[in-house]
Amino acid sequence: MSSENINISDDAIDVNKLSNDELIALRKKTIHIRCEHYRLYNELYNNIQHIERVLYNKCDHEWDVDYSGSSLYDGPDRICKKCNLYQ
Repeated sequence: MSSENINISDDAIDVNKLSNDELIALRKKTIHIRCEHYRLYNELYNNIQHIERVLYNKCDHEWDVDYSGSSLYDGPDRICKKCNLYQ
């Protein structure tokens, strides 16, 4: 993936000084980079989900109680000490 960082929020690119053709090209390039990143994010997310499923099934779990994400009405979660995944 060959994406340059395009940041127009600072004064690196003054879009008011660009012509319509340059703005159209910049918009097209920015949308293309966003789509590349979105595709990459989805691929990585799916890879992580697959890895976690395989890891969960292979691990000899040692469950521990985790109160960090629980509220008054929720019970504590159980997290494995070995693989660090929730039950």
